[in-house]
Amino acid sequence: KKNDENVTDKNNINNQKILSKKNKKWIKKIIYDSDALCKASQGGHSDLLELILYQIAVENIDVNDEDQESGATPLRFAIEGRHVECVKVLLKHPLINVNQIHPLYGETPLMCICQAQDKIEKIQGLAIIKLLLNHPTINIDYIDNQPRINPDDEDGDKAPSYDNALMNAANYDFNEAIELLLKSGARDSLFSSAARGDIENMKRLLINVEDINDNNNINGDGSTILHYACENGHLNVVKYLINTYKIDINCANMDG
Repeated sequence: KKNDENVTDKNNINNQKILSKKNKKWIKKIIYDSDALCKASQGGHSDLLELILYQIAVENIDVNDEDQESGATPLRFAIEGRHVECVKVLLKHPLINVNQIHPLYGETPLMCICQAQDKIEKIQGLAIIKLLLNHPTINIDYIDNQPRINPDDEDGDKAPSYDNALMNAANYDFNEAIELLLKSGARDSLFSSAARGDIENMKRLLINVEDINDNNNINGDGSTILHYACENGHLNVVKYLINTYKIDINCANMDG
């Protein structure tokens, strides 16, 4: 076994020597032309990411390069596939943009992973959320409120959602993510409280609200906290807002 390990070590050293003699520009061109970073991330090949980013270590390689068709970065691909090991490899890179906005959907990687459809996705997603929250440059409260780069794209959202990671987790009943985000310092709001049906927290936040129907309690697309409560089926919150605060039930958002 020791002899086999020694042979393997020698082969690795020889491979690195050979690679180091290659024309770096040529290697970089191959990586970009083949979308190697994106494809490795999409396929869950963390070993290939390690090879490209740290063993070959091509200078000035763009770890945040966007796929031309989808607009996704390697990190986005890894997150969509719930490839935890790939996420770990990418987050080690000193130039990784952990808050890069998707040009079509307006989401950060954290916002993306908080949208989990089922139990398995939530279990896998929670591990990635923890990794993202531990990154020193994470923006936990980023709100999707910027115009789309290409709003006419058929596959993209037409307008900002005015949501953040906490709102996305609430919209998907991702309670474990909600708890983790709040413990990590996510800024709570009436909107996110209404979306997750947290009536006790709403009561606390409403203490300092003079007029629940003023513009400070309406987001960028015209939605009120009543919209969020209705959208997520929280009847108790709806009754509370109507009976206690006389919230405007006729306020229409941009969707009418």
